[in-house]
Amino acid sequence: WQMLVGDRTLFGVLLISSLFWFLGGVLLQTVNAFGKNQLEIGDSRTSILSASIGFGIAAGCALAGKISRSRIRFGLVTVGSWGLVFGLCCLAGLGLGVFESRHVEWLAWFVLIELGLSAGLFVVPLQVFMQTRPPAEQKGRMIGAMNLINWIAILAASGFYALCAVLLNPVSWTFGVLAVLLLPVAIFYRPARQNKSS
Repeated sequence: WQMLVGDRTLFGVLLISSLFWFLGGVLLQTVNAFGKNQLEIGDSRTSILSASIGFGIAAGCALAGKISRSRIRFGLVTVGSWGLVFGLCCLAGLGLGVFESRHVEWLAWFVLIELGLSAGLFVVPLQVFMQTRPPAEQKGRMIGAMNLINWIAILAASGFYALCAVLLNPVSWTFGVLAVLLLPVAIFYRPARQNKSS
């Protein structure tokens, strides 16, 4: 705790990371409800929608690693956050009937892959920074603190999703709410570029 309080950059990265996991926790539940209840495409095809996110995340993480090389490039967090905002707005639009209904499922697959790609770009610099910034004797504690805060955020996501499910109809409005929550990060979050430490 003393280390986090004394290192504002590290503490800020931890908070942004926990926001990422919070959004992810809400997103997966919303995608399931979107596919099964709003698009009415059944369990199997809804699972493919969810899997599209994972495919995009793998690609985004690989791309972030390739771009970053020996540096922690926080600019990728900005690129990823704008990509997430864009994708979430597109999903909200799909759910609200902006596009022709027979194409919604296909478009949702592509948007969810884009969301995953953006998520990979967003999270890799944060994770690497939190694992390399602390001194050697604190690295294990930092990873433990990171996991604790992230799981608290995921737990909070369940309650937030339940609230959205009650208040928002159709469920796709939740995608728009997530975009609004992430927008300040896209606009204002600009930590300095960092070298990786051992």
